[in-house]
Amino acid sequence: MLEPVRTGIASFAATFAVACAVSTGCTASQAASQAASQAESQPASHTAVPAAGHVTVHLIAAAMSQRPLPGVVSLSGRQSYTVQIPVTGTATATVAAGDYSVRGHSPLYNDDKGICVADKPLSVPRGESVDVEVFCVEK
Repeated sequence: MLEPVRTGIASFAATFAVACAVSTGCTASQAASQAASQAESQPASHTAVPAAGHVTVHLIAAAMSQRPLPGVVSLSGRQSYTVQIPVTGTATATVAAGDYSVRGHSPLYNDDKGICVADKPLSVPRGESVDVEVFCVEK
């Protein structure tokens, strides 16, 4: 992952060398040598990529007994995700680590007009897998 950064530094050094030669009259090889030594002394850096975690979502009809439901669950936080839940009632998604509020709905719950919720906010740690149960409470 750091290789593109080093390549970018080398490209910048070459461009800098040409600009130096044109503006100050130094030879291109002198400027290139100076730019290369500056590039070597700079530590490679990289853009931070949000670390991911995995969420297994269970959409559940809850009444006298529990049963899985198909539907859609939304995770809302710094980033938002929509997870399609099949008839098995369970789906897994990869999401950015962070905290999420969780809401869902199902065509089999209150004609797709009822809101299903998790009992608490979801916290997804970096590099870990967590489960969340989203309940559609039937009366």
